[in-house]
Amino acid sequence: MGVRQDLRDLENTCSAYPEAIVAISALYRDEILMTESYLVNNLRFNITTLNELTQQGEITKQETEDDYIFYGLPHTSLGKIYWACGKKYIRRRNIPEKEDFVYEYASTLAPNSLEVIVNSDIEELADRLNRSDSEFVEDIGKWRF
Repeated sequence: MGVRQDLRDLENTCSAYPEAIVAISALYRDEILMTESYLVNNLRFNITTLNELTQQGEITKQETEDDYIFYGLPHTSLGKIYWACGKKYIRRRNIPEKEDFVYEYASTLAPNSLEVIVNSDIEELADRLNRSDSEFVEDIGKWRF
């Protein structure tokens, strides 16, 4: 059984399951965790879905001393595979392509925004910045490093 079948099996249980896993994989393929607040507020996943996936071992959950909650996957290689095989779920949830996703995530002032930028493919990010320099300059002024 392959990854696509695993995603379909999860979808048969709950349509949001593979969407959440693929969304998390957008950053976790670079070993970057995603904040719960971004998953809930920006991508509109509910806490129940995230908790159920955590209990099933499909995703991981980490809480920091600062009360931030982050989600990832059991292994980085899963992030790469889920992203490559999850195009259907990317389109269905309107998840942007990687460079746009990185930009949008970092622009939310997530506590790991700088980590996202530092660990991103610089050419992809530069392409995104070239398309919207003034918007980026305005957003970066809001960031707290």
